[in-house]
Amino acid sequence: MKLYEFRTKYMTKLALYQPKNDREKELVSELMIKLNNLRSSKLPSLVFVLHQIIQYEKVSRDFKDLCRFMLEDIEKLESYEE
Repeated sequence: MKLYEFRTKYMTKLALYQPKNDREKELVSELMIKLNNLRSSKLPSLVFVLHQIIQYEKVSRDFKDLCRFMLEDIEKLESYEE
């Protein structure tokens, strides 16, 4: 998967996601901004934010699963492989 495909896939999923609370709404906006500006050099920052959401945020299981899927797909990015 290429970076632009990843960005398009998850911006679409986030745009269609129905936040369950105010914090999820804030996090969706934050992730949309990060994805819109995403470059290969910024992937570690995105990984960190996703990890923080999964580990520490009080959000729904669905939202945490979406973040986990994003992390799994980051591993599959051609620009991330070395």
